[in-house]
Amino acid sequence: MLTKALINYRKQLATVSARSVHTYEGKNYCSPEGLKDVVNHLDELRPTYTLLYFHAKWNPTCEAIDKDYENFTNKNNQFYHMKVDCDETPVVKRYFDARVEPMFLLLIKGGEIARMTGFNFHKLQTLCDKATNLHEKEFAYHFGTKDTWERFYDEYDRFARTGEVDRDSFRAHYDVVADTHRGPGSL
Repeated sequence: MLTKALINYRKQLATVSARSVHTYEGKNYCSPEGLKDVVNHLDELRPTYTLLYFHAKWNPTCEAIDKDYENFTNKNNQFYHMKVDCDETPVVKRYFDARVEPMFLLLIKGGEIARMTGFNFHKLQTLCDKATNLHEKEFAYHFGTKDTWERFYDEYDRFARTGEVDRDSFRAHYDVVADTHRGPGSL
């Protein structure tokens, strides 16, 4: 009897501590709980077009454009929309180098195509239309690579993956050290 109770308790803990991506009824977007959620979820689904929206609850601009964002997601069903709360998931924010809210990050087959800071939805619609046109008509894919999924997280800084190292201060130190091979008189 005690054994069954312990097994049930462990199952309950496992389901509570499991990472997830939240979907909302009547909404065309989801929200991750952490970086592993974003990586695993997109790796599993492999959507052709993905739009990440970085927002903050405390930001009055993000609050003001909430309805516009929902209308935009409903209008653009060909995109997979993820709404990332920068306060609840700061590691995701640092990982994608989202320095300002609101910010949009556009991925095609997992590879970053564009990022936009601000909330001009007309400009964002133009950017999305341009991205779909590029993918469908203009990109010169070779030997059936059009449907190949890129692991987008391989593009980003390996030091940003943990979210513990400031990228800019490290780069300032690293770039000076890395340029010493050019010799005297180099810039």
